[in-house]
Parts: sequence; structure tokens; C-alpha cells
Amino acid sequence: MTASTASAPPSLAARVRRAALLLGVLPTCAAILVITLGPTWLVADGLALVMTGLERSGSTLDVGRVESLANTAMFVPLGASLGLAVRPRSWPLVALAGAALSAAVELAQTRLPGRVPDVHDLVANTGGGLIGLAVAVALVAVAHLAALLVRISRPDRGRPLAVR
Repeated sequence: MTASTASAPPSLAARVRRAALLLGVLPTCAAILVITLGPTWLVADGLALVMTGLERSGSTLDVGRVESLANTAMFVPLGASLGLAVRPRSWPLVALAGAALSAAVELAQTRLPGRVPDVHDLVANTGGGLIGLAVAVALVAVAHLAALLVRISRPDRGRPLAVR
């Protein structure tokens, strides 16, 4: 490595990965841990508030369905931000990471009073992580397509795309 390459600024892809990690993965993991392992009143109060709003809107969703949707939605940002934080070749690991975090949470809940681990939560959480990963894959594909279109429209200024 030469001195000129050592001081080169990070690529846009590297900056996006770092931002996704710092602004997405870490806060999302923290929120998931607080919601799933924190005080039970936190979830109960939040669920009661959501159910009241749904009832006022005329929705017929029951508590079980709302909890399942919430479990799924909770892991979508994790899958998306983790998918953006790693290189595409690591995307299969993102799918496993969502499932592993969900399994760890469900296992930890066996030791917490007032918490009830459930295989349905594991499935919903993992599904949410996969949905988030699909969003990340789509965003990366759109970004690559946009870069390709720019390169085609301005061949003298474009650079070859590098998928890492």
C-alpha cells in the first residue's frame, strides 16, 4: 500500500456501511433488547395504547395479531440496517443474525419473570429481519442500477462498478 492510497477517503459504499452500522444496527439492537427484555409494563402499556387506537379506528385486529405484527415490524429495521452495513456476500449471515438474536431473546425470556417465550415470536422476528434484508437488497440494487445508468450516460466520467 502506498502513502497515497492509505490517505484516500473511504468510498461511498464504505461510508454507507459505517452509517448503517452506527445509526441503524446498534440503536435497533438496543431498542429490541429494551422492548423484549425490559420491564413488562413497558410492553403492556404500549400494547394497550395501540389496541385503544385500533379500536377507535374501527379495526378488528385482535391482540395476538397486533403482537405478531409488532414482533415482525421490530426486526425490519435491524434486517435493513444490517443488510446495508455488510457487503453483499455477507447477506446470508444477516438472515442468520436476525434469527440468532430472536432465539437469544426468547431464551433469555425463560429466565425473566412475567416474560413468556414463544416460537411464534421467533418466527415473526425472523420474518421481520428477512423483510428488512430484502429492503436492503433492493436499495443496493437500485443504487447499482443508478450508478450503471450514470456510467452509460457519461462514459468519459463513469467508473466501473465494483461489487464487493
